[in-house]
Amino acid sequence: LSKARFKVERVDSEPEQIRLRSVHWDGELMYVPAIDFPHSDDATGQHRRQVLVSKVLPANADTLSKARFKVELVDGDFEQIRLRSVHFNDQFVYTPDINFDDERRQLLVYKKAGGEDLKNKSKFHIEWVERPLQAAPID
Repeated sequence: LSKARFKVERVDSEPEQIRLRSVHWDGELMYVPAIDFPHSDDATGQHRRQVLVSKVLPANADTLSKARFKVELVDGDFEQIRLRSVHFNDQFVYTPDINFDDERRQLLVYKKAGGEDLKNKSKFHIEWVERPLQAAPID
């Protein structure tokens, strides 16, 4: 579970945007590069983008831009969210029915508008490792 822990960092100039830094990997940034993800049902990768963690620290301006996400609450629940890529026009981060191997799934961004199936696959549950004493209000 230690590799699944991320620290939330607010983007200084944009209070409604966040970045996610890996706790296990010394602050490496989760980001959405312009790398298509081809698959058997989409040979050219026109529908999906990969989500990666950048090992390069400090991050350059391009990676910092592609590491910006908006958080969308699911039905007003503060512990269930969707992430949208700011750099790529609010495209959803989601977990498709595509296996990386027998034990892991891919994490991707869907490039096109999606329906309920995509919204269901875009839900993530927040598990607080250390719950903050008081959450700062978001304006």
